[in-house]
Amino acid sequence: MEESSKLLNSLERILLWMSKYLPEYVKYFQTGLSQPEIQAAVEDIQYSLPNDFYELYQWHNGTLDECTQSLGPVFYFLPLNQVLEFKNWLSWDISKTDRVWVPPRYLGNPVLPFVKSNCEYYSLVLSRNYRDQAHIVLLDEVSDAILKYDSITSMMESIADCFETEAYYFNEEGFVEENEHLSAEVLRDRNPKVIAEAIDRLRRGIEICVFDQTLDQESYLSCDKSLMHALETLKPFRPPKAIQILQELLPQLEESKSSERDVYIYGIFHQWLGDVGAR
Repeated sequence: MEESSKLLNSLERILLWMSKYLPEYVKYFQTGLSQPEIQAAVEDIQYSLPNDFYELYQWHNGTLDECTQSLGPVFYFLPLNQVLEFKNWLSWDISKTDRVWVPPRYLGNPVLPFVKSNCEYYSLVLSRNYRDQAHIVLLDEVSDAILKYDSITSMMESIADCFETEAYYFNEEGFVEENEHLSAEVLRDRNPKVIAEAIDRLRRGIEICVFDQTLDQESYLSCDKSLMHALETLKPFRPPKAIQILQELLPQLEESKSSERDVYIYGIFHQWLGDVGAR
């Protein structure tokens, strides 16, 4: 199935689920835009937008402000005009700014929010290296960018699968909750690129933070931040490979806790394995 067909199929599956279980929210979806309308709106953005971004906004132009449950437990699908309110992030010259706040980035690449979840935003990672698709990161309340999905298509496939497998389900109070074991299976299946990238960062972080005892404090803190991001990315996926890496490393760390760094890293890995039910 072509990528565009995969996206539209997933979006219609989400809408079908909502029509059955949350019919009051379906009315909030706005009419989709034409390809020329979208192109005219984004023409001054200097980065190429992925094909599935255009497909998404041709399907529906976001949801109205009143809707807070459009694509998942607490997702708000932003209309295109609200997405474009963030376009100044893309042309911000970080090297010349003297402000305390600068727009968030992922590995140096600019990001463009398109889905809101409470005070956080799911955002496209834009780079001239992305042609057909772009990774999705979650910007948290302090603007840290955590890698989440391979693409818009993978994100919608994941959400549709979670609804249909009851990884997302209604609790006794009528709120949508998540079975994290079921959702992890879905996420692993739909987002192999995210997992591969995060495991690579985990390996590199371990090699430097754990085994290079000559690091100065500044280099260590930079490595530690990258390692924490890798672990945060991997947690909802619970990938067996990451679990194996940490389970094999933990006994070594327990024996060699000769410095504050060793104790700290051991505690982080021990807690992560507990969080994913693998300790």
